[in-house]
Amino acid sequence: MSDNNDPLASGPADAHGAKRLLQAAIDQYPELLVLRATCQLPDNTANPVDLPIVPLRAELTRRVDAFIALRQSEGKPAPPTQVRTLWGRRSGAGMSLLLLLNQHSVYSIRHDPTLQSQIEALHALIAQAWSSVIVQPAELAGGGRPLSDTGWLHVARGDTERYPSQYAALLRQAMWLSPARQGG
Repeated sequence: MSDNNDPLASGPADAHGAKRLLQAAIDQYPELLVLRATCQLPDNTANPVDLPIVPLRAELTRRVDAFIALRQSEGKPAPPTQVRTLWGRRSGAGMSLLLLLNQHSVYSIRHDPTLQSQIEALHALIAQAWSSVIVQPAELAGGGRPLSDTGWLHVARGDTERYPSQYAALLRQAMWLSPARQGG
């Protein structure tokens, strides 16, 4: 399942550390799925120190592991994945998050209707995790929705034709968070 003992979890919160985390994820998983979301903050959150990153990572890990366990109990292929995150505070009332996972852990072309349906389920999982760790979900900016600006990227290192553009898009997303925070 998920491994929270990644040495990169305590690495520097800078562009170099973010690139190291991305490269480690790509090296580990030939089919990397990256989910993007802006987590809405309560209106009274003024300081990035107030962000509940550690509980969010723990809740994401717990929920991703449960998602994989459910897939396995249904007889779907779902190898373990390491939950990796990059995040950064945006101006306004949001915290941008990138969640990096092994695509094979959450989607199988033979067993799932579409990749999009799995992505939607995972964005719902992120929203549930975020809602469970923030203190005052009723006071969220943006009309009370826990997530906005959701999206995803697929990075397939074996696809020599598309990989360079996929990696460049991922790097742009990560550098946009800069100075990025990271977690294994």
